[in-house]
Amino acid sequence: MEKKTVKDRFKDAVKWCGDNKEVLIVVVPVAVAGITAITKLGGKLIGTYNERVLQNKSIYDHSFGTYWQLRRALTNNDRLIIDRRRAAGEKLGDILKDMRLLK
Repeated sequence: MEKKTVKDRFKDAVKWCGDNKEVLIVVVPVAVAGITAITKLGGKLIGTYNERVLQNKSIYDHSFGTYWQLRRALTNNDRLIIDRRRAAGEKLGDILKDMRLLK
């Protein structure tokens, strides 16, 4: 069996398309619709993932009206420590810096 070049394969594909137009009339619209649906779903999933990462790796500071970007998501223990220290009067930025959570 001899190797076919890309040019030969392209010619074979064009010939096949010319010989099987009735198959292409059915298959192409279905394939395009499927690819479009998969692309839309993928875009939504990526957007949701990015939103969740942003939500888990940032914390809002009401006193400054801004978000602090974190290295990792907060654990329950981290939240308890932050809550105790804020009740003691420390600023959120200082607490996060001391805990080495800031990016």
